[in-house]
Amino acid sequence: MSSFYKMDPAAWDFGTANLTLEQEAAYLRIVNAIHKHDAPVPNIDRVLAGLFRCSTRKARSLVAALLDAKKITVENGQIWNFRARSELVQRGFASVSASERGANGGRTRAENAAKPLERNKPPQANASSRIEENRIEYKDSARCALDCVLGDELSGQWLAHRKALKSAMTEHAITLFAKKLGSMESPKDAVETAIQNGWKTVYPPKPGDQQQKPKPGGQFAGAFGFIPERG
Repeated sequence: MSSFYKMDPAAWDFGTANLTLEQEAAYLRIVNAIHKHDAPVPNIDRVLAGLFRCSTRKARSLVAALLDAKKITVENGQIWNFRARSELVQRGFASVSASERGANGGRTRAENAAKPLERNKPPQANASSRIEENRIEYKDSARCALDCVLGDELSGQWLAHRKALKSAMTEHAITLFAKKLGSMESPKDAVETAIQNGWKTVYPPKPGDQQQKPKPGGQFAGAFGFIPERG
């Protein structure tokens, strides 16, 4: 979860100049929710009504207006904002980079620590533990960056798919792959197509390609509040 994110007030005012006050408020709550939960917003009427604090009919109207204004997209039953998703990936990438720097620093000391470790000297033993912790943290951060784009289930399917092709991805490769997906408008569709066709990489979907539509909601639906429908 992000405790804050950058916003340029002038750019926001310019980008929302053609929205009504209600539409702008709904747009802001969607962007805030994506950053808060590090996940898209389920395109479910009752979820949106709770998020917007309005009736389900009004929520549908606001989402339709934001779609027409190209402020949001709906992919596989989930609402995304392109910039918010890119920032999630960038945050994950920054976290991975920081972990990698720590792990690299630890690796430079690994060889020097090896001989003293054989004599069971406590300081070197502690250094070895920190090195291993850094490597584990780097591995977890790389997977986190991929999960931000694809979600836990699909990212796990992709990594298993690559392993089945005898082309398992390293932590660094996962990080670069997550960054590549973050620049695509429909990363989930691209990954699902690659898995179906047995590809080792992904390609942007061509115009006119049919896309599968899984059931909306997903594992993040519980993160958003529900309210009874009003009149």
